[in-house]
Amino acid sequence: MLDKHKFVKVWGKPIWLFLITIAGLLFAIMGTGIAWYALSWIALGIPLYAMVKHGRAFFRQ
Repeated sequence: MLDKHKFVKVWGKPIWLFLITIAGLLFAIMGTGIAWYALSWIALGIPLYAMVKHGRAFFRQ
């Protein structure tokens, strides 16, 4: 049986990236204004940064 520690270790980052992505999409939909757009860009940039960072490490091997 999978204990809690292993579950968080395996699925912790993907779940956080999912939640940040959903938040960024909701920020883009919720309002019109520079603050909402900035929050959206920041929130959607975090998963993009993670993908580029880990993608580069993957292709270096």
